[in-house]
Amino acid sequence: MKPVFYSLILVLITACNITTGEPPVNEPVNKLLFNGLQQEITFGEMVTYEKLPANQNYKFDVYLHTGSTQASYSPAWQYSGVGSYFSFNLWSKEPNLGSGIYQINGFVEKDLSITRALLAINVDWSTEESEFSSYLEGQLEVVNLGNSIYELSINATDFEGKQVEAYYKGALILVE
Repeated sequence: MKPVFYSLILVLITACNITTGEPPVNEPVNKLLFNGLQQEITFGEMVTYEKLPANQNYKFDVYLHTGSTQASYSPAWQYSGVGSYFSFNLWSKEPNLGSGIYQINGFVEKDLSITRALLAINVDWSTEESEFSSYLEGQLEVVNLGNSIYELSINATDFEGKQVEAYYKGALILVE
């Protein structure tokens, strides 16, 4: 009788998770962790470029945003609200942003490299002022799940040596 009872409880718990839309407890949450600060990453964007003949790689600019930041793309690209953001210039031999571990390496535009990575904390987009900003050193792991859905894991440090971690799984809005 006990195994049947425990099986019924397990089915009910699973059904509750499915109907509430809550992620499983062990599922990572879209978040930024920096210097004791934790913020939810609310959306991501990606700008794509043509293959550059000089290095035979494609360039992608990826942006991840937190807080109340909102984006408008017409008539011009602009932001409003307040929030933190990441900005990355990535290089890939793939015409779509490929899966892999991208290293922040300065100015070398090669496959699986990042030539610029920036973190800005609590930007007020009406004044474009932030509490803190820094270029980063480290890496970004990209998993292309298809249909513009990506899983991004950031492990880096700012120029003062403070740890920066972030995780995002979701769509990257394609900005042209």
